[in-house]
Amino acid sequence: MKRRSWPLAPASTSLSARPQPSDVQQTTQPPDACTWLPWHVAALLPLEHRALRAAGAGLGAWFVAPLPAQACGLTETAAVVDYLATAGARQCGPCLFGLRAIADLLLDLARGNGSPGHLRRLRRYAGLVAGRGACHHPDGVVRLVGTALATFQDDVDEHARHRRCLHPGTGAVLPIPAVAPVIAARHGRATGSTSLPSADLPGGRR
Repeated sequence: MKRRSWPLAPASTSLSARPQPSDVQQTTQPPDACTWLPWHVAALLPLEHRALRAAGAGLGAWFVAPLPAQACGLTETAAVVDYLATAGARQCGPCLFGLRAIADLLLDLARGNGSPGHLRRLRRYAGLVAGRGACHHPDGVVRLVGTALATFQDDVDEHARHRRCLHPGTGAVLPIPAVAPVIAARHGRATGSTSLPSADLPGGRR
C-alpha cells in the first residue's frame, strides 16, 4: 500500500469507503489529536467530531493517516515522537526534557535495544509529563504514546521482551517531515539519553 494521508471527508463519509481491511491495520491522527485507532474501529466511524470523540479520538488538523498492515506500529510511533520531540518549542521542562526522554526510550525499543524496564520508564515519564506543559504539545505526544502502547501491544511486547520485530525489514512508512538543522541545533537535540533531570521529573524540579 502506498503512503497516503486523507483530508477531512463529509460527515456522512465513513473510512470504510477507503482501503480494504487487508491493506490497513491502524490509523492515526496528527499531533492535535494524537490518537491511534484500530482499523476495525476507525473503518466504521464517520469523519465527524462527535463520533470520533466518542471513540476517544479527534480530528485535530482534519486528516487521518492509515498504517499499512505490514508496518510496525512501534517503529512508526517512535519516528513520529522523535520528530515531535525535536520540533517542539521547548519552552518548558516537559517539552525540553520529558519528550526527548520519551522519544529516546521509544527509539531504543524500536531498534531492538529495549527491555521491559524501558516500558516501565516510558509509562512513568508519560505520567510525569501529562498536564504539566506550558501548552498542549506534550499532552498530545503522551496521548499518542499511550494509545500506541495499547493498540500495538503485540509489537511493543515483541520488541521489549524479545528485541525483535514482527514486521522485520519494513522500517517507518509514514512521511515524517524533516526538521531543519537550525531547529535541531537551536534545541540542542541529543538522542540516546533517557535520563531525566533531578527529582525524576521532566523540567528538573517539582
